[in-house]
Amino acid sequence: MKEGKQFSWDIRERSFEYALRAIKLYQFLQEGKD
Repeated sequence: MKEGKQFSWDIRERSFEYALRAIKLYQFLQEGKD
């Protein structure tokens, strides 16, 4: 049970990191268009 919890948390943390990266990339592209 403990390992499963750690695994799901790892996925959540990773997806959050990807979300931040996507937002930064989106903002960068928006600035480039302007």
